Amino acid sequence: IAGGPEPNVVVASGIEVRWVSTSRVPFFVAAGIFAIQAIISLAMYGILRSTQGFRGTWEEKLRFILHYHLTINLSGAVLYAVYFASRTHWIVVSPGTCTEALITRHVHWLVSTPMQWHVFGKCCTQATDEEIATVQKVCIMVQVCGILLVFATSPALACFCLLAACAFYVQMFRLAWKLPLHRTMTHSGSWMLWIILVIWTCYPATRLAGTMGWIGLWTEHVLMYSLLDVVAKVVTLSGVLLLRVIVWFIHINGELQLALSGSDCTLVVNEQFQPIPGQQAESCQSSIFCNASGEAWKKGPLYDLCINEEHKARLLHAANIADTNHLGCAVPKVVGA
Repeated sequence: IAGGPEPNVVVASGIEVRWVSTSRVPFFVAAGIFAIQAIISLAMYGILRSTQGFRGTWEEKLRFILHYHLTINLSGAVLYAVYFASRTHWIVVSPGTCTEALITRHVHWLVSTPMQWHVFGKCCTQATDEEIATVQKVCIMVQVCGILLVFATSPALACFCLLAACAFYVQMFRLAWKLPLHRTMTHSGSWMLWIILVIWTCYPATRLAGTMGWIGLWTEHVLMYSLLDVVAKVVTLSGVLLLRVIVWFIHINGELQLALSGSDCTLVVNEQFQPIPGQQAESCQSSIFCNASGEAWKKGPLYDLCINEEHKARLLHAANIADTNHLGCAVPKVVGA
């Protein structure tokens, strides 16, 4: 971009950058990790669809969250694969900050970071779409100020963009902490917010270190940003989604236990495990025990259905649990008896 006799900001495309070519291993590792996460998201989507019958219709928002997860990881895998394979890059050289930057990475952040807040909001909070959108809009402003900082033509403009980005950054997390956490994610959601704050703060800290000359261009753009991208996506994206899926499966397990308990048969027995006569006992015995033994069951003690002493001990142990536990406890199961 020319401005006067000499360029103020240079956008160089199709050139080989020396500091990128030093070592491309971080790009390769980042591309591989993003690709693995994309595969995991596809697998999770398949698992959730296969368990749809347990809940009737599983949460619609979880399907959209997996779409976001897949989109972010696929775009990250493609971006870093191109970085690794390509010999030329889009580089912005700004005399205002005396730095160079890979502009395509900033564009990726502009798209991916608001989507990360959407995933967090849907997984960990009970916030409305409007509340989540407010956090996303402020996040976009943070990234826009970061891009303007890259294109700053003077130290004064760079300082203004930096202060604006910091102000939006503080406002973004202030709004994020106001989101009402889901009752099942109160502690884990709060901890996740702190983790997001720490990891995301490492980005401007790395930029400051590069601007001050404390670290080189390769360390900043190839090593640190690649590492931070991987950690941010794994922890703040996959971690949040995994926590929510675990909670979802816990609910599935509870509903499955409730469905199975519908076929439980309650029998009243005496100390010798002889069923006490009654209409309900007669129907249970005829429908369960006769089928289990393959022949008409003689109305003797339930011990007669046990194949050995070990199974009799299990039956006695289950009876003791049922007698001593309160009514709200789960029904004891006897395996093999």
